[in-house]
Amino acid sequence: MAGERVLESPHCGCSLPAMPTVPRIGKEDGMPYRMINLIGVVVLSCLTLGCPGRIVELQTEPPGATVSVTRLTRSGQSQSFSLPALTPVRYEFDFVRAPNIETTFRKERYLDETVNLTREFLDSLPIQQGVRVLRVPLVVSPFREVEKAEVEVDPDKGLTVSFRRVRAFKEDIEREGVPASRVLQLEEGAWVGGLSASPTEDRLAFSVVEKVQDDTGTVLEFSTVRALGGAGGGITQLTTGRWLDTDPCFSHDGENLYFASDRLRGGYLDLFRIYSRAKGGGIAAIHSGEGWCRTPSSGKGGLLAFGFRPEYSGELSATHVWTLGGANQYPTQLGEGADPEVSPDGREIVYIGPNGKLWKISLETSTVVQLTTDANTMESDPTWSRDGSHIIFVSDKGLDGTGQPNNDIWMMRANGTDVRQLTTNGSDDVNPVVSHDQAWIYFVSNRGYKWGIWRIPWASGASAGVGPGTPD
Repeated sequence: MAGERVLESPHCGCSLPAMPTVPRIGKEDGMPYRMINLIGVVVLSCLTLGCPGRIVELQTEPPGATVSVTRLTRSGQSQSFSLPALTPVRYEFDFVRAPNIETTFRKERYLDETVNLTREFLDSLPIQQGVRVLRVPLVVSPFREVEKAEVEVDPDKGLTVSFRRVRAFKEDIEREGVPASRVLQLEEGAWVGGLSASPTEDRLAFSVVEKVQDDTGTVLEFSTVRALGGAGGGITQLTTGRWLDTDPCFSHDGENLYFASDRLRGGYLDLFRIYSRAKGGGIAAIHSGEGWCRTPSSGKGGLLAFGFRPEYSGELSATHVWTLGGANQYPTQLGEGADPEVSPDGREIVYIGPNGKLWKISLETSTVVQLTTDANTMESDPTWSRDGSHIIFVSDKGLDGTGQPNNDIWMMRANGTDVRQLTTNGSDDVNPVVSHDQAWIYFVSNRGYKWGIWRIPWASGASAGVGPGTPD
């Protein structure tokens, strides 16, 4: 505006443009003149500066939070944006076009705080140095969002390692039930990509996804298979090289390990076998197809179940459950699903259906049964108890300490009854497996902010009268 001056407003303590001159109306020395000019000043002040009380200083304790503003206009449209400065910051709220305004304060390692603003609420705020002040105390978050790496098939990128952030709580205890104990903790930049327990001895096999930089600064992502004792101890490197070796599982007799890898056809996952105590040698390819093989599971009589995602004419299809070996030596497609796990007697396979629920199929009659039905939950990573009496799996049915769904370890009887929650920590608990003697349930978790392998006693979840190694 030509000729305007910047003044220090006595109402808000901030720099505002000077008011333009109000046209003179009536007699200069009469009441009408002064009244009309006063009304003109008020009207123009509201139009130009906003009515008193709209300029607010947003403060947080501690300071340094970002502020996101969402305005719901009178026409029903939603407008969202972030303020360019961290708290404390002053902002002029306009309630003429948006009678309801939502502000969200975010700071790392603190819980988000959301405040709904109205004109009446702002008018009730205390005034300091001519400015209304909104103070928002921030609560220290009991969790952090830590990175999780997963080998997956992306429709656009093909085979890749994806990274996403999931919640991890500092406390490593259970909110209810028997506390878990740590078996292995990985360092930063490493993630467990799969877990299996030997059926004959106290031994675990797992894959580790790593992200490193080479001499040129290029970031490389690869995964290798390793093994260690069920109580911890030294780690044995079973596969080497910069491949994506993932989803290891012991054979039914414990002599071999099956795993998926891209070492045969870069960009695709095939199935391989290695002697369970080998160190980088003796690897044999056992199955390859026009697509990606995942999560093999071994049963009696040489039966192998796995997930397979085919590629038809360059287009990805849904993942299906397949078997190889056993009574039918040829590869056999059973139906759409993922994460298959063969029962100890080799008669059934439990898997995750296309609806994210737990299903079971009989290999003798082809009868299919849905075991979980809650429309608001998702299941994954099913496995069997050694005696075949129970199924252990992952579900997001439970809530963490802030009321948000999170992955926990659950158990049910093989017929789908007596469902119970085993872990209650708010962190991401996945990939459960059962020890050879059915004394322990091992799983992967990021509790304590770092990924590792944990275990809980079998007795913490088994039904009364069902003990280690005893039939249901």
